[in-house]
Parts: sequence; structure tokens; C-alpha cells
Amino acid sequence: MEYIVLGIFCICVLIILLIRYILKNLTDIKHHKELKVAYAALEKANSAKQDFLSQMSHDIRTPMNSIIGNTALALEENDIDKVHEYLEQIQLSSEFMLGLLNDILDMAKIESNKIVLHEEYYELQEFLDYLNAVIKPLFDSRNINFQMNIKVDDDLIIITDKLRFNQIFFNLLSNASKYTKPDGKASIHINEVNREGDFVHFNISISDNGIGMSQEFLHYIFDPFAQENNKYNNEMVGTGLGMAIVKNLVDLMNGKIEVFSVKGEGTTFVLKLSFRYVHSYDEKYKKYLEEKEQIIKGEEIIFNDKHILLCEDNEINIIIYKKLLEKIGLIVDCAENGVAGLELFLSSEENYYSMILMDVRMPVMGGIELTQRIRASGRKDAKRIPIVALTANAFDSDKAEILKAGMNEHLSKPVKPEKLYDVIKDYIEGIR
Repeated sequence: MEYIVLGIFCICVLIILLIRYILKNLTDIKHHKELKVAYAALEKANSAKQDFLSQMSHDIRTPMNSIIGNTALALEENDIDKVHEYLEQIQLSSEFMLGLLNDILDMAKIESNKIVLHEEYYELQEFLDYLNAVIKPLFDSRNINFQMNIKVDDDLIIITDKLRFNQIFFNLLSNASKYTKPDGKASIHINEVNREGDFVHFNISISDNGIGMSQEFLHYIFDPFAQENNKYNNEMVGTGLGMAIVKNLVDLMNGKIEVFSVKGEGTTFVLKLSFRYVHSYDEKYKKYLEEKEQIIKGEEIIFNDKHILLCEDNEINIIIYKKLLEKIGLIVDCAENGVAGLELFLSSEENYYSMILMDVRMPVMGGIELTQRIRASGRKDAKRIPIVALTANAFDSDKAEILKAGMNEHLSKPVKPEKLYDVIKDYIEGIR
């Protein structure tokens, strides 16, 4: 009897050990599978990263080649018309490079949830002007028939972030222009569906009869860095971030986007977007227009005998900014670092300078410390003088640090002259 009990006990122990062994193996197998999945995901991410770096290298070198080549040609050219043509090519290539950089920065903001929509009134006619001025030339230059079919009441004014709204359509339509062959067709259709309370709902479609996309790629089109290999268009393709940015902006606007495509036949994007709205005859909108008209009366900006302090360490930037500022009648004093800028300010009479423009990263003393020292100097004009940052630091965290230090405004380099002039005008005339 004892042997039987002992035998049963041993069998039970063996069964328990066997179960534990099986469970351990199952766990190891599961763990192994998880490791394989994780490794595959890592490999895919690394592959996407390498593709991105390779594409970025190509997309930076292509416009850089244009800039360097056209600059060399312009320097040797005496015909002013040809010089102008070279300069136009340099400008286009420079703007393309800036677009690449902005895509990367926008994606970084999106991934860290730092994109904020800045809503304002947006007229239908203004959007049509944008399509005609910016989008249509992309198609015209490639001899593509581009049609706009917009069925919206003329008196409807939507409330949205103009910059991000335009960015959605630029990314979608510029892609259509890239991947549609010459003599092809592309279109945008905007239809007002209905209005509910303060909101108006739109169905929007963007179509082309270009090269299309495979069904497999459609699953990844909105992923960052996603690009389908094709031999059709190999110049200035972009970062592969454009569609990811579009998807995130549409989501941020509480909209929806779908894509339908057939390889070799074309692509259609369908968007559903809703916005708060007003009518052009609403009193609050009329008041907004009156205030806007007072700010931009179209008068030529000239500031005779106004002094401005420019703190900048880059010699080329100093030359450019100085010429731009002198062009509108400003008298410019330059400092190559924060210490020199502080000395110029403190040694001047009170209210001598109407404004200070400064870089943030400078040798000896940077713009943040310079601003803090000026504000704390005790002079009567030190607290109220407008200080504007002209900086390559473009992140929201950089802007927050700049404003916290006591600066009034943040302008990201490269700064367009008209934007710089508007800011100077507003601060010197006391509008801001």
C-alpha cells in the first residue's frame, strides 16, 4: 500500500513538473514571439529612419545644388534679366528647403502634442486667392489641368487656423501636382453639406489621374516617413511627413480623411470638416474688418530718424537686416554680442532707441540674458522698449522662454521682410 501511495505521489510530482515545464516552454515561446514582433518593429523603424535620412540627404542636396549653381551663374552674368531668373530659382530652392525643415518641426510638435490651433476669420475669397496664387501655378508649370469647384455661399466666413487649413490643402494638392503626369488632370471640390447651430459642415474631395498608389501602401500612407517607391518622380520628393501632418491636423480639427487610389489610375482624398462660422454681414465681423482696415491702410512704411538697436553675431545677417531696416528709413546701430548691445543701450539717452531686434544665441552674452539685464537696468525706457527676437529657435518651448525673459515678440528665421516690417510698424506705432 505504501508503494502504491508513493508511486501515485511520484506520478503527481512528475505531472506537476511536466506542467511547469510545458508552461515555461509556452511562456518562452510567447516571449520569443513577442521579441520577434518587437525586433521586426524595430527593424521597420530603423529602415524607415534610414530611408528618411537617405531621402533627406537627397532632398537637401538637390535644392542646394540649385542654389550653389544658380549663385555661381548669377555672379558671372551681366544681363540683369538672366540674373533675375537665377535669383528666382534660388528663391524657389530656398523655400523648398524651408518647407522640409518646417515639416520636420511640425511633426516634432505633433508628436509632443504641442501644436495649438490659432483660430481667426477666413473668407472664402481669401482661400480662392490662395489656391490661385500658390496652388494653381504648381499645376500650370507641369501643364496639368487643375479645376476648382467650390459650392459655398459667398457670405460664409469660417473660423479656423488659416495657416494649418492652408497647410492641409497645400500638402494634398502639391502631392497631386508631383505625381500627375503632364497633360493630366486634378481637381478640388468643396461642398457645403449643412449647418447645425454655429457650425457648418463640408465634404471636400481632391482627385487626380496620376500614378496612384498600391493597396498595400494605403495602409501606411498616414505614417511618418511613409513613401512608396516609384521611378516616376525622383526630384525634390520631400520628407514623407506631409500626409502624416495632414492626418494629424485633420484630427486636431475634429475632422475625418479617407483615401482611395488605384495604381496607374489616380488618387482621391475625401475630407469631412466642420467649422464655426459667421456671415459677412454680421456686425461682429464688420467690426473686425474695420479694425483690420485701420491697421493696414496701405500706407508706405517709412520711419525717418527712428533709431533701432540690432544685436546679431552673424555678419551676413547683419548686412541683410541693416539694409532691410535702412530701406524703411530706420537708423541702425549694430552690436555683435549681448555685452556690446547692453553697452550701446545703457550709454544712449533715454528713449533714443525705438526698438531692439536681437538674436537669442550670441557669444559672450545671449539674447535671454541681455533682455533680462535691460529690463532690470532701472532706466525708465527699459521696461517699455519693444524687444523682438530674431532667432533660429523655432520650437514653442523656445518661444515660451523668450517671452518669459521679457521679450515682446518671437520671429523665427528666416524672416520675410514684409513680416518684419509689419511687426516693426505695429510696435513703433504702439498698435501691439
